[in-house]
Amino acid sequence: MVIGMLLETEYPKDIRVRKEAESLVAGGIKVVVIVPWREGESREETVNGVNVRRIGSNYTHKRRGITDVITALFFVNWMFYRRMGKIIQEYGITHLHAHDLPMAKTAYLLKKKVPGKVILDSHENYPELLEGWFMTKKSFFIRMKNNMLFKPSRWRRYERRIMPKMDRLIVVIDEMKNKFIDWYGLKESEVLVVANYEKKGFAKEAEKLASDGEFVFDPETFYLVYVGGIGPMRGLDTVIDSVTLLKEDGRKVQFIVLGSGNPTYIQGLHDQIAENKLNDEVHFLGYKPFEKINYYMKKAGLNVIPHVKNGHTDYTIPHKLFQIFLSKRPVLVSSCKPLKRMVDTCDGGWVFEASNAEDFANKVVEVMESSNAEIVKKTENSFNKAMEDWNWENEGDKLISFYEEL
Repeated sequence: MVIGMLLETEYPKDIRVRKEAESLVAGGIKVVVIVPWREGESREETVNGVNVRRIGSNYTHKRRGITDVITALFFVNWMFYRRMGKIIQEYGITHLHAHDLPMAKTAYLLKKKVPGKVILDSHENYPELLEGWFMTKKSFFIRMKNNMLFKPSRWRRYERRIMPKMDRLIVVIDEMKNKFIDWYGLKESEVLVVANYEKKGFAKEAEKLASDGEFVFDPETFYLVYVGGIGPMRGLDTVIDSVTLLKEDGRKVQFIVLGSGNPTYIQGLHDQIAENKLNDEVHFLGYKPFEKINYYMKKAGLNVIPHVKNGHTDYTIPHKLFQIFLSKRPVLVSSCKPLKRMVDTCDGGWVFEASNAEDFANKVVEVMESSNAEIVKKTENSFNKAMEDWNWENEGDKLISFYEEL
């Protein structure tokens, strides 16, 4: 058995794909990950036992944009389609594993070239994700292009057509599985949940506190920490509004943001900070390497996942929730269905009403006034649940069994 994974993003930077591929290899299954080639990268290499094959011309930002438009026009990535026949023969690929909706039809058209199955791994609720990606675009031409090719309703129609043609589906959370079963009439046996859980070893890594000279924590201040991508659906504007309320209430609270993302949205956040005179309370520190993210996560009085509740965030789950669980640190999440369900299930944190700055502020005060024993109880609950059930070791075994049974 040889699995060919089709991926539009970079490898091994994609965390989910890397964990899946390495788990399959550890289980004795050969994996080839096919990705676009970028200048400076090897055309072919082996990374932790995973074969990586990079194709095409230098995949610059401009070329990626052109490819996205052509793919959206036909729902086919022609760069992959033209080259995959030769690669399938070269590596003896038996099953195709396509990552995310834009690659689905490409894999389906290649089905006749492989003896096995075509699997779609749906990382996101893609049509709804488009809403967030383009809601900050101001250019007339970009908005016109998006309305023609990237309109969520257009991609929902495409999703409805292509999903039943896949031999199997893999999703990240139960809510997404239920959606596909209810909306598209799929059988439960056709949809596998492989969640974005973290490896148990992260718990030991989380204990390593690598200091960062860029920021000095004040022991008298309560820190909120956000780690991840920055965009309209992340809800950081709600946190900033709540910091304003907490400041007016005399609370010594600061907000640290680690990550990068949508420039237009980030500029809007900076404008919001200036308008509310929060330059001393909100800190954008940009991208940080893994070990320094650990440092901030462990130093936080409260880690926050303030996602806006919508059709995308109600059907996905971020890796960082389980990283926080394994770090034994308190967490406050918004009321998106999967976030709320998982925190409530293990009584492992606090939940606020999504996009409600006042409720967010109230929950922060609740945590600040909680006893150490209460905080430790919740962090121990989430830690134990992650170590016993919600970990990548369990998901990796599930994925191996899935392929062995095909």
